[in-house]
Amino acid sequence: MDIIADKASRLFQFLADLQSQKEHPVRRISAYGPDSQWMTLTGIAESADAAPLSIRFEQSIAEDLGVPEMGATVGDAALLRIERPTAPAQLAVPKELEQYLTGPADDPKKRPDFDFASVGYADMAALQQSADAWSAKWDTWSLQVRAQNDYQRFFDMHVKSTQQADEYELVLGAGWLSWELDSDETIDRPIFTVPVEMAMDKSTGAIEVRESGEPVRAELEVLSVNRIADGRFVEDLKGYLSAFEGQISRLESFSDLGGFTANGLSTDAQYEPLLRRSPSDGRPVMTWAPTLILRPRQRIGLSQTFRDIARTIELGGDIPSGLRPLVDPNYEAETLPTEAPGAIVNIGGELFSPLPLNEKQKRVVEHVDQHAHTIVQGPPGTGKTHMAAALLSHLLAQGKRVLVTAQTERALYELRGKLPAEVRELAVSVIGSGSQEMTDLRTAIETIQHRSSNFDEQESQRKITQLERDLDILRERRTRILREWVSELEDEQRSLAIPGYDTSIPQAIELVRAHRTEYCWIDDLEMGGVPPRFPLSREDIDLLSDLLSRPALPSPSSVRSEGLLDPRQFASDTEFNDALHRVQRAADKLNEARAEAPSHVLHIWESLKAAEKHLAVDVLQAILQARQDLEHSGLPWASELPPGIGREGLNYWESRRHQVSEKLERLSDPLSAIDDVQRVTINGPFDQWVPAAQGLLAYLQGGKTLTLRPDGSVKVPLIGGNTVKAFVPFIDSVRINGLPPTTVDLVGKYLAYVSVAWELQGLSNLWPFAPVDLAEPAASVTAIRSDMDKLALRLQQISSVEETLSTLRRFGFNLTFDEASALALQVPELQAVAEAGVGYEEANHNFKSVSGQNRLNSYDGAREPWIAKLERAIADGDAVGYRYALSEGENAYKASLEAQRLSELLRKLEIWSPILKRKVQAPEARAEWLPRLYEAEDARNWLRARERLSLRTRSERGENLEALDSIDRQIHEAITDLAAERAWSAAAGSERIDGSMRGTMQAYVQAVRRLGKGTGKYAEQHRRDVRRHLDSARPAVPVWIMPIYKVVEQFELKQNMFDVVIIDEASQAGVESIFLQYLAPKVVVVGDDRQVSPSGVGIDRDMLRKMARQYLYDFDKVDAWVDPERSLFDDANMRYGGRIALDEHRRCVPEIIEFSNELVYRPSNIELKPVRQVPRDRLAPFRITRTPNAFESGKKKVNRAEADMLVRRLQQVLDDPRYDGKTIGVISLLSTSGQADYIQNRLLTSLPPSVWEERDLKVGAPADFQGAERDVILLSMVTPTPQEGRLSATTRSTIEQRYNVAVSRAKDQVWLFHSVGLEDFPNHDDLRYKLLEYAYRVAEASPESRESTLVPNDIRVEPFDSLFEQRVYNELVQRGYTVIPQFDAFGRRIDLVVQGENARLAVECDGDYWHSEEYALADQARQRELERLGWTFVRVFESDFYLDKNEQVERIVQRLDELEIHPWSGSEGADHDAESNVEVVETVFDDAEDSHDSSSSEVVFSTSLADPQIQPAETPSAE
Repeated sequence: MDIIADKASRLFQFLADLQSQKEHPVRRISAYGPDSQWMTLTGIAESADAAPLSIRFEQSIAEDLGVPEMGATVGDAALLRIERPTAPAQLAVPKELEQYLTGPADDPKKRPDFDFASVGYADMAALQQSADAWSAKWDTWSLQVRAQNDYQRFFDMHVKSTQQADEYELVLGAGWLSWELDSDETIDRPIFTVPVEMAMDKSTGAIEVRESGEPVRAELEVLSVNRIADGRFVEDLKGYLSAFEGQISRLESFSDLGGFTANGLSTDAQYEPLLRRSPSDGRPVMTWAPTLILRPRQRIGLSQTFRDIARTIELGGDIPSGLRPLVDPNYEAETLPTEAPGAIVNIGGELFSPLPLNEKQKRVVEHVDQHAHTIVQGPPGTGKTHMAAALLSHLLAQGKRVLVTAQTERALYELRGKLPAEVRELAVSVIGSGSQEMTDLRTAIETIQHRSSNFDEQESQRKITQLERDLDILRERRTRILREWVSELEDEQRSLAIPGYDTSIPQAIELVRAHRTEYCWIDDLEMGGVPPRFPLSREDIDLLSDLLSRPALPSPSSVRSEGLLDPRQFASDTEFNDALHRVQRAADKLNEARAEAPSHVLHIWESLKAAEKHLAVDVLQAILQARQDLEHSGLPWASELPPGIGREGLNYWESRRHQVSEKLERLSDPLSAIDDVQRVTINGPFDQWVPAAQGLLAYLQGGKTLTLRPDGSVKVPLIGGNTVKAFVPFIDSVRINGLPPTTVDLVGKYLAYVSVAWELQGLSNLWPFAPVDLAEPAASVTAIRSDMDKLALRLQQISSVEETLSTLRRFGFNLTFDEASALALQVPELQAVAEAGVGYEEANHNFKSVSGQNRLNSYDGAREPWIAKLERAIADGDAVGYRYALSEGENAYKASLEAQRLSELLRKLEIWSPILKRKVQAPEARAEWLPRLYEAEDARNWLRARERLSLRTRSERGENLEALDSIDRQIHEAITDLAAERAWSAAAGSERIDGSMRGTMQAYVQAVRRLGKGTGKYAEQHRRDVRRHLDSARPAVPVWIMPIYKVVEQFELKQNMFDVVIIDEASQAGVESIFLQYLAPKVVVVGDDRQVSPSGVGIDRDMLRKMARQYLYDFDKVDAWVDPERSLFDDANMRYGGRIALDEHRRCVPEIIEFSNELVYRPSNIELKPVRQVPRDRLAPFRITRTPNAFESGKKKVNRAEADMLVRRLQQVLDDPRYDGKTIGVISLLSTSGQADYIQNRLLTSLPPSVWEERDLKVGAPADFQGAERDVILLSMVTPTPQEGRLSATTRSTIEQRYNVAVSRAKDQVWLFHSVGLEDFPNHDDLRYKLLEYAYRVAEASPESRESTLVPNDIRVEPFDSLFEQRVYNELVQRGYTVIPQFDAFGRRIDLVVQGENARLAVECDGDYWHSEEYALADQARQRELERLGWTFVRVFESDFYLDKNEQVERIVQRLDELEIHPWSGSEGADHDAESNVEVVETVFDDAEDSHDSSSSEVVFSTSLADPQIQPAETPSAE
C-alpha cells in the first residue's frame, strides 16, 4: 500500500479508537449521568395521582396503563399532556409556634412536628389547635410543591430537548431488559426507543409529549455477542423491525416485538407485558415498561464510520484531495477555479449577489471558488449565517451539492430561513424535531419532483440567456449613470470659463451674488437672454463719446453706410504725370512697327487675339517647313505628287497606294512557301510548265512515286509509262535550288514561284516606279513596300499642309501654298506690331489705374464737386487740375468719415441693445448710461454666469442617484432570478435527476397520496413506504443542513459525496470532525478560536498519547492530534492558513462589542467594527447590580442572594416599557456551579408560561448560548466576596472564551450581577476583574451630549473639511437638529450625520473638492455599502446650495421627516443616566432569610428600578 494511503488509514484507525473511548454503550439506565432524567409512564401516572398535577394520556395508553380515567384526546400524535400547576403560596410558621418547631418547615417530603412538652396544660390545647390548623395548610402546600417539582422535571426535559437538542435527546423507551450478568455486562434499561418531542403551550404552560414519526430503533450495541445464543438474532431483529407496523407506546402492538426479541435473546429469556421493569434472577427478562428518557445524545457509530473509512482507504489506496494535506505535509490541494458563473456577478468592480455582502464576505465567496480549503474566522455577530446563505446561493447556482454542518444545532437554526425564497426549497434543514425535519425533506422532494417532471431544459436555458442579457443591459445603464454622476460631480469644480467667473461652480455662484448690485442694470435692457460679446472696445467708447459731443458733423443718416470715396487712395500728381508720358511713348513705338509690316494682311493681323496670333505664327512656320521637306525628298515619283494638288489629287494617290498594298498582302502566303528557295532555273518561259506540274503534283499526292536513276533523272516504267513520260520534260526543264521537281514539296514550290511571278508582273503595271526582278521576287516585293511607306508619309505631309492652309483661312488669310510660304518669311515684322500693341495697352491701363479713372468709373455715389473736377483733370491730362481736385476731396472726406464712424458705432450698439443705443443718444440719459458702456462686457459675463448657473438647477441632481438605486435593485432582482434559475436548472435537470431518481420521487409522491391523513388499517405500512422512498430520494436534494452527529446517523458516508462541505462553529468541533473532509473536495471551515472550544473534560490524555504512538508515529505535529481541547478550526488554521476574518459586527451596540475587542480580538489584530445604527433613546449598554454581602451555599455553590436579585430585576424588567418586546437570556459565568439551575427554577415558579416564549427566555452557561443572541443578557458572576484569603486568579484561555461568548450575546444591554468587587482582585489579569472594570467604566460614563452648537460660516474649524459643510451644518442646527460632523461610520467619514431618537441621516456635501473619477466611484460604492448597513443618505451639491439654500435644506428636512427625525427639545433626556446604571444591594434576605419573599428589604446605593425600600447613597470606588 502507498505510504501516504497507509498514513491516512492509520489516521482514521486512530480516530476510531479515540471515538471508541467516548462511545460507551449504556447498559444501565442509571449510567446516563446526572444530567439525564427518566420517568416510566406508570410513575408519571402515580405522581399525578399523588399530587395536584393534571396529566392526561392518550386514551389507549391510559387504558394500557390501567388509568382510563386519565385518558383523553390530548392532541395530534400526542402521548400525554402535563398542565402547569398553580404556584404554591408562601407558607410562614406562626410566631407563637416557631419555638416549638422540631424540624425544617420547608421540606415538602417531611411534615414538621411540634414539641409542646414544655408547655403548660392550659396553653397546650390552644397551641395544638393552632399547630393542627397550620399543618393542614402545610399538607396542601407540600402537595403543591411536589406538583411544582414534578412539573419542573418536565420543564427541564422540555428546555434541554429543545434548546440543547445537539447535546440531549428525548426518547420513549420500551422493552425494558433486565439481565443480571457480570458487573460490566449487566443490562437494566429499555432496549427499544423512538424519538419523541416536547412542546409547550405558551399561553397555558401545558407541556405535550408527541411522537416524532421516526421509526423504532433497537439499541443492540448494549448486547454482548457472546451472550446471544442465536448468531443471526441481530440481523433477524433488524429485519423484523423493518416490517414492524406497531407502536412501542401501545402494549398490544409491542407485545409481539417483545416476544420475538425475548425468544431470540436466549432460550431462558422471557417477555412479560408489565408496566414496570422486572428484576432478573440471572435470566433475561423483558417487560413493556414504557419510559420517557432525557439523555445525552447518543453518538454510537462514529467510531465504526472511521473504521470503514480506514478500510476503504486501505483497500483502494485512494485518498480524497480534501484529506491528503492531513497526512502529506508537502501536498498542496489543487486550486482549480470554478468556471460555473454561480450567483455572484461583477459589475463595475462591485460584486452583486442575491444576498448583499460586505468586502470580507465577498472575499470568502471568491476564495471558495478558487481554493480547496477556505478558513473563515467569524467573531460574534459578524454575519456568518448570512455569509453562509449567500455562499449557498452561489454554490446552488453553480449546480453544487453542499453539506452545511456544525457541532451544535444552534449554529444552523437560521441558515435555511436566510436563503433566498427562490431556492430555499432546494435545502433541507435537519435540525430540531424529526417531524419538522421530515416536513422540510418532504417539501424539498415534492418541489424538486414537480419541477423536474415539468422541466424544459431549452426553456430554462432560454430564461438564463435572457436574464444574462437583462443583466448586460442593466450593467450598461449603470455604467452610463455612474459616468453621468461623476461628470456632474466633476462639473462642480470645473471652471465656468467665463471671464471674471473662471472658477468652480460654487465660487462662481458666490461671485454672481456679490456682483448683482454692480451689474443688475443689464436686466433693464430687456435683452431676452445672454447677448453676444459687447461690440465696442474702450477706444470705440472713447471715440463715441467724443463724436456725440460734436455739433458740426453731418447727420449719421445722410452718410452712405456702404462706403465713401477716399481721396487718399488716388495717386499723386507726379505719379499721374509719369503714367501719362508712358502712354505717349508706347503709341509712338506702335506706329513705327506698323510701317514695317506687310500692309495687305496688317488689318487682319491686328484683329486677331493674342492666342490666335500665336497659332497663326505656328501655322506659317509649319508651312515653310513642309515646303522644304517636300522639295528635297529625292523620290522619282515626287514630281507627280506636288503640294497643293488639292483634296481630289490626294484621294487618287491614296486609292492607288491602297491597291498596291492589297496585292502585296496577297503575296504573303506564296512568298512564305518559297522562303527557303534560293535559286530557280527554268528552261523557257517560267509558267509554261504549270499544267505538267499540276498533273505531277496530283500524281504524287495520289500515293504514287517516281523511280529515279542515280543521276536523278526519271526512269520511265514499262507499265503505265505514258503518264510518267508526260512529266519528264517538266522535270528536265526545271530546277529548284538545283534539284529536279520530283517530290510533292519541290513541285509545290515551283507552282508557288509561278504565282509570285504572276503577281509581280501585275504590280509592275500598277507601280512602275520600282523595278521587278523575277529571279529575286522577295527583293522586288520589299522595294515596292518601301515605296508604299514613303508614299503614305508624303500623302500625310501634303494633307497636313492642306489643314494648315484651312486654319489660316479661318483667321481671314485666303492664301495659296506659295503665298503662305512667302508670308511666313515676314512673321518677325508681324510679331513686332503685336508686341508694340501690348505695350501700348499696358501703358494705357496703367494710366487709368494710377489716375483713379477706374475707381471713378466704378463709384456710383454722389458726384461731389471735387470728384467732377478730378474727372475733368484726368480726361484732359491736366496734372495741376488733378492736384487741386484731390486737395479739395481730402477735406470733404474727413468730415464724412467721422459721421460714418459715428453711424457705425451707433449701429453696433443698436444691434447689441436698441434700448442701450437710445439711452446713450438721449442727452438726458447720456451721463448715466455712457459710463456703463465701459463695464458692459463685465455685465454681460455676469449675466452669462447667472444664466448658466440657473440652468444647472433645472435638472434634479438626485435623479441619477435614484436611478442608480433603482438599477441596483433591478440588478439584485435579476441576479436573484438568474441564480435561482441556474440552481433549479442544475437541481431539476437531467444531469442530477435521471430516470431512476425521477421514478423514486414519483413513487414517494404516490406513497404520500396513499398515506392520506395517516389513519386506517395500513397507515403504518404507508408511513414506512413514505420513509423508504424519502430516504432513496435524498440524493436529489442539493443542500443539507444538519449537525455533525446527524451526518453520521443519516448518510452512508462516501468519498466526495458532496462538492462542498461548510463547517460552521468549527471551533466547537473536535479534530475527529476531520472526516468531513472525506466527503467533499472543497471544505469551508468557519469558526472562532476566541469562543468556546472543545473542553476535553473526561478524556484520558495518557491514553491519547499511547494511541498516537501506535498509529501516528511518523506524523508531523503529533501534539495537535493528542490535544483534546484542539478544535477543527485550530487544525484547519494550522494546516491551510490564509484565514479571512469577518469584522463587520451587526449584533451588539458598540459599547458591548468593545469589551470583546479589548479582551480578545484587538490583541489578535482583529478589530470588530460595529455597524448597528444605535437609537438615541436606547437602553444603557451596561447596568450593574452588586450584592457585596452575598455568600455561596449548598454543594453546587449557589450564590442565592445574587441569583434572587437577578430574578427580581428580571421581573421588574418585564414590566418596564423600555424593555417591551426585548428577548432575554440569563447566563451564569461559573459553569461548575448550580447557579443557572437555581435561577431557572426560580423563574419557572415566578413567571407565567407565555413569558418564556414571548421573550425567548433561556437560562444557561456561556457554552449553551454560543450561536445564539438576545436583546438583553443578565450575567451572574456567582463568585462571592472572599471572607478570608485571596481569590485565585481566573486567567485561562477557556474562561476568556466563555466571557467573550457571554457578553457578546447581548444586542442592546448587558446587566451584570456580581458580589465580589474590583478591590478583591489583586491580579488585574483576572478575567472577572477585566469584566467588572470594563462594565463599570461604561456604566459610569457620562451620557452622550445632544447639543449641537453653531460654528463660523466664513472661517473653517475642526473637524469640518470645508466652509460648505459648516454652512449646511449651521442651517440644520439653527432648525434645532442634532448634527454630528465628520462621523466615523465603519472606517468611513460621513460629512454630517443628523441624529434622531431612533434613526439617523447621513448628509454628504458634494462639490467642495474634486479628487478623481476613481475616487468618486469609490465614494459611491462606499455609500452603497453603508446603505446596505441601513444608512440613509442625502447628497447636497455645493452649487445647488448656494443657488437656493432654502430648497436644499428643505430637501434634507423632508428626508428627516420621513425618517421621523425631529428637532431636539431641551426637555428630552440623555440616552441614559449614568447614576442609574449602577446599584449596590446590601441586604437581600430579611431576618427569616426567606429568599422567596419578593418584599424583603434591600439597602442599595443607587438604582433605577422603583422599590420603596431602596435608599440612594454614594457610589463606591471601583478600586
